[in-house]
Amino acid sequence: MQILLVADLHYTLRQLDWVASVAGDYDLLVVAGDLLDIASAVDPDAQIAMALEVPMEALLQGVHAIKRRARQEDDPLALLSTGQAMRLARAFSRISDGRIRVALVSLAEGIASKGQ
Repeated sequence: MQILLVADLHYTLRQLDWVASVAGDYDLLVVAGDLLDIASAVDPDAQIAMALEVPMEALLQGVHAIKRRARQEDDPLALLSTGQAMRLARAFSRISDGRIRVALVSLAEGIASKGQ
């Protein structure tokens, strides 16, 4: 039996992607702790959803709705609960060229400033 034991991933998406890409080669995957980064600005529920590649709503099935003070469009962190934002964050984390990252952020800010 082959076991893949990982720990101290601290919500590093590249490491999570690697684990996901090789996990099928093992009989058992053990995550021994520190999957999340509690110091991150990203909500722990959003980190779990991103790591599992599921919408946050899937984690909250059966939980009574809690009224939020901020609407989603006013709260950038709440946006991470959407599938599109999760896909975008995952793709962005795979870009190693800092110039391309800056260009993408500038592009998004430009589009957002025009309200499109």
